[in-house]
Amino acid sequence: MKLTYLTKAVAALALILAPMAGPAGAAGPTGSVPAGVSTADASFQRLLGGQEQLRGSRLLTARDLEASLDQSYASGMNDLFNQVAGNAKLASESKGTKGDVQGLKAFEDLAQVHEATLNKEADANDDFMGRIQSGDVLIDARLVAGWPVRDQQAFKAFLSPKAVGSYPSLSKLTAIPQEPQRLALAGPTATQCSAAIPCIAPCYAQQWTACVNCIMQATAKAKTAWAQYQSCKGGAGKPKWMPLKVWQAGCLTKFIAVLA
Repeated sequence: MKLTYLTKAVAALALILAPMAGPAGAAGPTGSVPAGVSTADASFQRLLGGQEQLRGSRLLTARDLEASLDQSYASGMNDLFNQVAGNAKLASESKGTKGDVQGLKAFEDLAQVHEATLNKEADANDDFMGRIQSGDVLIDARLVAGWPVRDQQAFKAFLSPKAVGSYPSLSKLTAIPQEPQRLALAGPTATQCSAAIPCIAPCYAQQWTACVNCIMQATAKAKTAWAQYQSCKGGAGKPKWMPLKVWQAGCLTKFIAVLA
């Protein structure tokens, strides 16, 4: 059963980023790839492993619900975007005598492949939450019994009738549905999407005024998206029964969609 409030999540991918040839005369060495690309991809793989391990669990403890995603990936991608955007801005301002526009395409390729992976694995997290709902995956009943009554009532409303029987503390409570929280998990709007990709064509064509204007807009979008991610990842509004990693996966997918 799909959950209407759960969107994008994380999944496994082995990324091989092929060297790119840039246009003749473009700023920076032809085929250059920013040093941070391999580091970002390595941290992505670590993050994916944590998600897979969570989805393999049959009984969730407090630690499972509260454990955070590895945050080095998000911060690394933010730093990498700022690096390639800064180099492209310098190239524009110097009319190609300094800086480098090659990194824009390398970053875009990386971010798009990662975003596609996050999208593909949305179903995996949906299915995992559905297994909690059906009772195939349980949360420690002692932990549930210690939740505030309102959270227990909302959890009872979330569960299938069969699953409710696995939690003795819910037996005498009235099920009260909780309004799904969409703030963190909703996708970005059309105006927020794809900060980097519009800048590739003007920057590679050495249309320096258009390039620098685009970079300035992209940097502003990325800055806003990073601030939103920082706020989102704390889990404010997250249902008690949703693991923090699942919630943060939604926050992360929204952030990467903006950068890409």
